[in-house]
Amino acid sequence: MSKKKQKSKETLTVRVNRLEHKVPFFDLNVPTPIYQREAASSVLLTPGDLVQVSLGKRKQRYYLEKVLERVTEYFVGNIERKTSRGRELFSVRIDRKKSAVKILYVEKEDLKGARPKDKVKVKVVDWSLKQSGGVKVRVEEILGQAGDHDVEMSGVVASFGLVETFSKEVEDQASALARQEMSLSEREDFRKELTFTIDPDNAKDFDDALSFRPLENGNYEIGIHIADVTHFVRKGDDIDQEAYRRATSVYLPDRVIPMLPEVLSNNLCSLRPHEDRLTFSAIFEMTPEAEVIKSRFGKAMIHSDHRLTYDQARLVLEDTSEEAFPPELEKALKTLNILAKKLRSDRFKVGGIDFWTTEIKFELDDHNFPIAATSYEPKDSNRLVEDFMLLANRSVGKFIEESLAKTAPQSGRVNRVHLPPEPRKLEDFLFYMKSLGVDTRGVSLDNFASYINGLSSQIDDLDRLAVVHRMAIRVMSKATYSNEKPGHYGLGFRHYAHFTSPIRRYPDMATHRILGRCLHKQNNTYHQQTCEEDCLHYSTKERQAIDAERLGNRYMQIRFLEDKVGQAFDALISGITEWGLYAEILSNGCEGMIRISAIADDYYIFDPKTQSIKGRRSEKRFQIGQHVTVRLVKVDVVSKQVDMEIVLGS
Repeated sequence: MSKKKQKSKETLTVRVNRLEHKVPFFDLNVPTPIYQREAASSVLLTPGDLVQVSLGKRKQRYYLEKVLERVTEYFVGNIERKTSRGRELFSVRIDRKKSAVKILYVEKEDLKGARPKDKVKVKVVDWSLKQSGGVKVRVEEILGQAGDHDVEMSGVVASFGLVETFSKEVEDQASALARQEMSLSEREDFRKELTFTIDPDNAKDFDDALSFRPLENGNYEIGIHIADVTHFVRKGDDIDQEAYRRATSVYLPDRVIPMLPEVLSNNLCSLRPHEDRLTFSAIFEMTPEAEVIKSRFGKAMIHSDHRLTYDQARLVLEDTSEEAFPPELEKALKTLNILAKKLRSDRFKVGGIDFWTTEIKFELDDHNFPIAATSYEPKDSNRLVEDFMLLANRSVGKFIEESLAKTAPQSGRVNRVHLPPEPRKLEDFLFYMKSLGVDTRGVSLDNFASYINGLSSQIDDLDRLAVVHRMAIRVMSKATYSNEKPGHYGLGFRHYAHFTSPIRRYPDMATHRILGRCLHKQNNTYHQQTCEEDCLHYSTKERQAIDAERLGNRYMQIRFLEDKVGQAFDALISGITEWGLYAEILSNGCEGMIRISAIADDYYIFDPKTQSIKGRRSEKRFQIGQHVTVRLVKVDVVSKQVDMEIVLGS
């Protein structure tokens, strides 16, 4: 009797793109979880890992078959020791709060001299998850004593596999480029046009510049000039390969880890003032009502007349500047600001979301130690630049899409994609808003953007509004790069591509190359599968950079608060879990936790639907967005923990 021929298992190669409650997810039209059949044989997966999965009998249930490529083999944390039944046991507690695993196990012979409270870089030697959720590692490098300022920041860098230096081959190639002469051949000459940059006061790399020229017909010619990085960095050369590997620059509070060598990022490609520079430019003719009449794209040469900081530009716009700027520059700034506000208003009308956000800015001393922290919101000068960069990105994305649709529909393109919120998350958010007494009638995915934009009419407390907007951002899908699904929900754009920051983002370099081929009607042979793999790489590296920046900022917050234990601060409840409240200090944006069990006046119960806790006896309620007075109780630099208590009766 012949045996039945077994049906071959259908497999799919995918990249893990996120973790949610330690469950790995990949993106297959919608984020889909990866299951492991037996807990005893489970292995650790991390975002960026390339894996082979098979489709199970249940619809959309995928099982791990094989790990094909690890995005990292290294972790950073602090050595801990405990004794069990007379035996010394050593482990490494991971610094990264969002890591898939918190505890790594290390044999005594693999410590390589590391002692308890040392911060170490370790390599995984066995990816199998033990019962307690840990994996086995060995010490590769002792970074120093946990809690030391330089060691902690070095730990942030090592945690994400960031490399601060470039190889000699890359540096030599970059130095050779600096000796090349710049040519105007096949470029439009903008050197006589009023041109300027607006950037943070500590910026060294200038990706973008604006030019302004009034036209005889009453319209304006606005130039958005972007550093022509791909003129110098050729596809496949040593610099390009290293830039691709990094994919993005990383901005930590005390340092920048650049995507390109300094001779390019801060010099040759940077649009520095009073120097001829090569650009890839988007030129628009606009009416005084900000309607785009004509647009064109092409290579250019500029000569920036002014280097402005955001604060300098803001003071000009507010008519409070004590510096003397040329009248034509002041007029250009004010006209551009009017146009930017019209562009912004139009964007909100067609579905763009106006998020009210704040950021933390640290002032560091000569030893990179935080001596001041302030919470600030972007002003008109910041938004002016942003609105014109959005115009360029949207226009380039649309042009590429339309060009490829005609000439090479199967060719890859690097879209910046943002999908609508998941219905379940939207439902939870609206339930929370209703608990705040905010009207939610008739809200759906179709009008969610206009609803968020209208919240300022219902919430007049700007601090609370900022918290609500942060919650709305969590409802949103994460923006990613993709060859497919063009469209950006949060911005309200049907087409969108990153074009304006090629010094610090590799996807922008890829877009420059695609746009160049479209303009010259060259054959776009960017295979879609290769493009999609590249996009996944860009998205993964971007996520790592964001997480590294958050960890660096978190460490600086804790270090800044270290000597302020016992002090009271006005704060806002920024998050609630079943074990504690999170409060953000209004004056500096630093955050800490208040354990629910430590609130002494009642027994409080967590309500996840309303994102609040309620006293069993008093029915007193604490919820996200509520003002409270807090006192710092404990600040632990090593564990990255800030404990607070609510000052009752305040």
